[in-house]
Amino acid sequence: MTGDAPCILTVGHCAADHAALARVLEEAFDAVVESAGSAPDAWDKLARRRVDLVAVNRVFEFGGDGLEFLRQLTSDPRFASVPAMLVSNFEWAQKQAVERGALPGFGKDALGSPAMIDAVRRALEGPA
Repeated sequence: MTGDAPCILTVGHCAADHAALARVLEEAFDAVVESAGSAPDAWDKLARRRVDLVAVNRVFEFGGDGLEFLRQLTSDPRFASVPAMLVSNFEWAQKQAVERGALPGFGKDALGSPAMIDAVRRALEGPA
């Protein structure tokens, strides 16, 4: 991580979940946390600014598949280097997300836990 505040983009989360994620990420990492409600909104935000991590909901609030979005994101040469992770309590979904190129994510029930903070820290720091 550089001295600049990291930018984390949440994708597909409802307002309450985005607010909860933002609160934890802002406190733990002094991050700027932006929200994209849909895939088109996420693509637009990714194209317009540096994003250090994408936190994707398994099922988007207004329709959309987080696992499919992750597949597209990690296979797009413009954004393949941007770390991404799934936010889901389902182990099978986490496994599928990693198979699609995402980093190991976390469930909403782990929000704020040491394991969640550590997973995000590793994602923001990048490969060793």
